[in-house]
Amino acid sequence: TLARIRSHLVANTLWAMSLFVMMHYYPAAVKILTTGMTSVPHSLSGGALGLLLVFRTNSAYDRFWESRKIWSAMITHLRELARLS
Repeated sequence: TLARIRSHLVANTLWAMSLFVMMHYYPAAVKILTTGMTSVPHSLSGGALGLLLVFRTNSAYDRFWESRKIWSAMITHLRELARLS
């Protein structure tokens, strides 16, 4: 719920706003701080997060499909029971 994540949400928003202000008003300072940084770690972590998302999606779909099969079997049994009575 929102109450659970409110402190993290506020902290991330303040962090993003401070970075925006710093980049907007002090671009030279940002350039000094980011000298020598590459995008390789972001690329690697992006690929790993993509795979994690795919695995989570597949497992969620498997759980959905299993529950659908159980629901279908239950409906079939109830229809048979109604037909017999």
